[in-house]
Amino acid sequence: MNVLVDGRKIAEGLKDELRRDLREFSKRPSLGVIVVTDALATRKFVERKCEFGKSIGVKVQLYELSPSASTMELVAAVRHAAGKHEGLVVQLPLPGAADVDAVRNAIPVTHDVDAISDGAIAEFEGATLPILPPVVGAIAEIVKQHNVVVSGAHAVVVGQGRLVGKPAAAWLRREGAVVYIFEKDADASSEFAQANIIVLGAGSPGLLTPSMIKEGVVIFDAGTSEAMGKLSGDADPTCAEKASLFTPVPGGIGPITVALIFINLLMLAKHKLARQ
Repeated sequence: MNVLVDGRKIAEGLKDELRRDLREFSKRPSLGVIVVTDALATRKFVERKCEFGKSIGVKVQLYELSPSASTMELVAAVRHAAGKHEGLVVQLPLPGAADVDAVRNAIPVTHDVDAISDGAIAEFEGATLPILPPVVGAIAEIVKQHNVVVSGAHAVVVGQGRLVGKPAAAWLRREGAVVYIFEKDADASSEFAQANIIVLGAGSPGLLTPSMIKEGVVIFDAGTSEAMGKLSGDADPTCAEKASLFTPVPGGIGPITVALIFINLLMLAKHKLARQ
């Protein structure tokens, strides 16, 4: 059976859970988002976060800086926002001149809903972080809802980025999969042909084609990029015809990752309250 994952429907279901969870807070947590680019894909994600927050009653405040902003200005914006909100997002990518490591590591682990700071990554890899990185959380939710067997699976991950590749590979290993990791320009054809699960995070439209995969493979496409003014994934959409489960772009993993940001916001806020 070929299943096309409806990420929007899953996200709507998670909204209901979030609204119930928010009742536990006497003061609702809020989210600060640092934005420094006008790229279409980035702006779309920012808009979705604002809309999602509004739909569940969580304030999302944007801190918009010029693409020419210095590392010092970006770090200062992160620190300022950390004093105002319970969760923070630094919307990647950052301008070429900015020190990405300095900016992401300015995010306190207690506020890092994307789990991109070194401290959060270390805790996640050590299985002590109270949240999952949003893309991993989205994959985990799909796995749960569609009864995907991960333990013992032959899994291929394309890309080694902080948002998709690295955390997805770490989570799959933790769940018992045998994981093979490739960069987008590497020849992974022999592994693709054997894979039970493929996670794509290269940002390279059309990277995966039907001739490269076997019948019944599960494909998690999180490789969002802009192609001719539209959002595209790494997998050719016709891969869905051979896959047992396929996440389209747009409308697959993306909407669920937005929901996971707010799930993480609430979990971090609860974790902080529990330690007070």
